Amino acid sequence: MQGIELDPGSLDDDHEVNWPQLTRTELAGGAFGYKLRSAVRRREWIRAVVRRLRGAPRHTAPDDLNATLDAVLGSPQGTAEDLQSEQRARSEKAAALHELYQSRLTVLNGPAGTGKTTLVRALARRPEITADGLLLLAPTGKARVQLEQKAEHGAYTLAQFLSRSQRYDGQNARYLLTGDPGTRQRYGTVVVDEASMLTEDMFAALLDALILPQRLILVGDPRQLPPIGSGRPFVDLERRARAEHDPAQWPRVAPGWAELTILRRQRGEEGSREDLLLARWFSGDELMEGADEVWAQLRRGDALQHLRAVAWNGRSAAQVLDDVLEEEFKVSGDDNGLSFAKSYGATEKPVGPRVYPDFRSAPEECEKWQVLSPVRGRAYGTVELNRHLKRRHRGQALQQALHYRAKVPKPLGAEQIILGDKVVNTRNMRARGEVPGVWKPEPGYVANGEIGVVTGKTKSGGMKFRPAAHVEFSSQLGRWFPYRDGRGDEDPPLELAWALTVHKSQGSEFGTVILMLPTAVQGLSRELLFTALTRQTERVVLCHEGPLEDLLLLTRATGSDTARRLTDLMVPPSPRQIAGHAGAPSVRVDSRLLHISASGVPVRSKNEVIIADILDDIAPGAWVYEQPLYSRDGSDPMPRRPDFTISTYSGRTVYWEHLGMLHDPRYASSWQKKQKWYAEQGILPADEGGGPNGTLMWTSDENGVDVPAWREKALRVIGRDEIYQPPRTAKKKATARRSPRRGGSRTDSD
Repeated sequence: MQGIELDPGSLDDDHEVNWPQLTRTELAGGAFGYKLRSAVRRREWIRAVVRRLRGAPRHTAPDDLNATLDAVLGSPQGTAEDLQSEQRARSEKAAALHELYQSRLTVLNGPAGTGKTTLVRALARRPEITADGLLLLAPTGKARVQLEQKAEHGAYTLAQFLSRSQRYDGQNARYLLTGDPGTRQRYGTVVVDEASMLTEDMFAALLDALILPQRLILVGDPRQLPPIGSGRPFVDLERRARAEHDPAQWPRVAPGWAELTILRRQRGEEGSREDLLLARWFSGDELMEGADEVWAQLRRGDALQHLRAVAWNGRSAAQVLDDVLEEEFKVSGDDNGLSFAKSYGATEKPVGPRVYPDFRSAPEECEKWQVLSPVRGRAYGTVELNRHLKRRHRGQALQQALHYRAKVPKPLGAEQIILGDKVVNTRNMRARGEVPGVWKPEPGYVANGEIGVVTGKTKSGGMKFRPAAHVEFSSQLGRWFPYRDGRGDEDPPLELAWALTVHKSQGSEFGTVILMLPTAVQGLSRELLFTALTRQTERVVLCHEGPLEDLLLLTRATGSDTARRLTDLMVPPSPRQIAGHAGAPSVRVDSRLLHISASGVPVRSKNEVIIADILDDIAPGAWVYEQPLYSRDGSDPMPRRPDFTISTYSGRTVYWEHLGMLHDPRYASSWQKKQKWYAEQGILPADEGGGPNGTLMWTSDENGVDVPAWREKALRVIGRDEIYQPPRTAKKKATARRSPRRGGSRTDSD
């Protein structure tokens, strides 16, 4: 209301007369706010369909369902360690697949690379599923292409599907709720991939376009960027369904909900791959024990296989990028672009005494590396980074395209796109693709976001017209799509693509990701960093202008863009103002999406909230959460962060760690390493009497949540006489000044 200068009190009296488009909506705790009536209509329709699906009888899974999954996955291969991880991955996939089959509405959650689309492919192999009608959908063209290829079944974008029933207005890019039952379509099973991109408008229009299906499956990752538009329906539904799951249970499956946790895109264990450990910091999930080590490794400049940090050190973003490309891919600026072209798939082509790049093989390798930036504009944005790479490495090729007019395609658009440039298609469109050896072009489809290389053949002299620029996309190898300059001022739907925004990369995967992170940029969030740090299969190069420590601030709850959205799709939101970190301003968040203690401290898990509340009760004001703890000898430049640090009257310090995933062998192994680090600092377990520099205690979820036992252990380890109890009356204050407490002579003035 402040943004549009409206007073909620006065609005409540006359909004139906003067503001008929607004209506009151309930907030948690009896408060209220206002929203558009059209948004309420969408909310009520979504709620009604969700209720019907959840109330319908569950299906019975066939006995051979696991056999279908095994057929899709094939025989496991690799080292003994790989086979052990693969077996765990298959176990959780099998449990999730059974839930997808049995439930009428399922939210399938998991980070990129855990195999969510593999389960969709398994469903598509079931004849009873396809016979009853299987509809695969995705919010964007690039996501549609990825889904269709990985699931081995035809797919549509939401806009394509909804256009059939006039529920998508292509001219204005609007999704519509018509309520027309006559245009609804029937499918037995409907799957929406990349569902975290769905807005409430899109989701309501989809539900309005369907006769109630036998199964509705939403596949996505709530840790990634929220949708560009209103709401966050996938997050709201996922949170609601997750509430029925016991955090100590594995596999992570509950009625209408399943989560995949074991990454298989990035080969190697999550506990050992540094890039995955770093990404988890920005997931909002509970951290693996030993996760602090990755920051120390980056700060020291350790040579890591999957992760590297590069400080700008006063250089421009373009200079940093040049240096990284030279160091990572041996790209030189002195060979007329040959090494640059080879870095994304070109081969060498000798012509007399000179060697030129041959781009015919480039489409297959063009996603070997990818630069990502948070923004398009500014010196560190994708537009300028692409122009810089074009000037530095493709200048001579551009001059040839401008002067040898009869032999090569004309430079296209404002970016002067030429033969050999890496490009991205920017519009969903039907197009005719030329297949080598086939005289007649074949009808095809090119999605917004598909990446390729201009590979149009040079022509011999005597041509009356210049040839079109042919683009071969990495997702459609062996097929060339022609592009020409549009009429008038219209540019062809192509842009340079050596650098892309993080938003544009969502749903894609690359070999190596080079992530440019400036300091003064708006829009950086926990979700943006998580999305960027999960696009790679091999390696991440993190190019940071500010200190690494600044990025840690985004791992906190205050760094979540999703949590700053207030929605009431499933339950009323619970707005809460929480303090920022390191002088940052406070932010208003939906506390239902975060774990916040009674005293207002954001923590990482539900059970850490319980511990924080125990400490608030028995040691108020004497504890802090994730306070940095440095090594005694200064050998580690980056600190560890104990869950809770408690200071006692006598000066003794107690470190309380909560172990939420000891069932995971990787987690248990990391905890053993962290215990060793504590011992090296003179911090020993409580059952050994503690150490000279502190006492270590821990609790776990192995036997469930036992609050009385945790509280009793805290009292025993911290010491009942060490715990500060605030005086209740002035008389007691005076007594406290005269009578020192046991274990020290501390008074109120201390």
